[in-house]
Amino acid sequence: MAERDGDGQRPWFPRRLAQAAAAGHAVSTVAGARRLTPWLRPAPLPEVEYPKVFVVGCPRSGTTWVADILGRHPEVIRGRESHLYPTLEHTIGEHGRNSIEAWARLYYGIDRGRRQGTQSGLHYYVDRPTFSRLARSAVAAGGDDDELVDRLVRAVLDTSFSRAANPAARVLVEKTPQHLLFARRILATFPEAHLVIVVRDGRDVCVSMDMRWPIEKGWPRDRDAQIRLWMRYVVEGLALHADPALCDRVTTVRYEDMKLDPSTQTARLLERTGLALAPATVAEIVAHTDISSYPTGTGAFRFRGEAGTWAEHFTTEDTERFRSTVGDLFTELGYSY
Repeated sequence: MAERDGDGQRPWFPRRLAQAAAAGHAVSTVAGARRLTPWLRPAPLPEVEYPKVFVVGCPRSGTTWVADILGRHPEVIRGRESHLYPTLEHTIGEHGRNSIEAWARLYYGIDRGRRQGTQSGLHYYVDRPTFSRLARSAVAAGGDDDELVDRLVRAVLDTSFSRAANPAARVLVEKTPQHLLFARRILATFPEAHLVIVVRDGRDVCVSMDMRWPIEKGWPRDRDAQIRLWMRYVVEGLALHADPALCDRVTTVRYEDMKLDPSTQTARLLERTGLALAPATVAEIVAHTDISSYPTGTGAFRFRGEAGTWAEHFTTEDTERFRSTVGDLFTELGYSY
């Protein structure tokens, strides 16, 4: 059956044709990996020097809001969620550079994402022919599969940045919440990178997951699993701050602090990420990213954007379960039961 476009009306070219094209690129990439096509000289990978800011944190913690704040700065190019590390790790990282199936999944995923207009993914940074060219060059550079993944991440970001239509931009801001789980690798791969970790009251995070779950099912519905997911992210963030080799390259912002005093927190974010701190710029950013101006409601991307809504939705059992599971970690983050 032919795939359809976003409104479900006009048919696109058959899915099998897209899959065949993806398979063709995959075979070409693997042939290069095995050095079976020495006559195909890969183009050099792009080399662009610029600071990178990765906004990370547990999903539903306010990472989009913080990325919006940074993205409003005139020196910033704001990228959508790339999911680069999860995507590449679950394909090339797990199956290796010689897996035709892994490469085909990547190429087909780019085509499919572009046709369907999904809100995040690799397809927002490169198209299939561009990624194929970058992949052949990255493979030809040698190294193990982890190095290949790191090289591909850099190549995709550099290509996207160099094509941006903002001549004043000098910083890339990328927001993928799950990249916190790859934080040490990101900081090792990109010495110029800074991590912004967004933390929010875990109880509000659970409620936000509940309210958005009918639309996005990328996180657990079970309360225990939600709590454990939140803990996994905040523990990783605390560990980064405790590492003397990395702590200067990591900034944590609490959602509640940003709500309470957006001007101070915005200025702090800009300073920590090396962006110009003109008072007029801060004021303009704060005015354009007032959380109350965003669309809200059940099922909307933002439920209500408030702090403390958990009290209206948590049962007594939920409250006790959260406290017994999280324990002193909650107060360590600056929260109070």
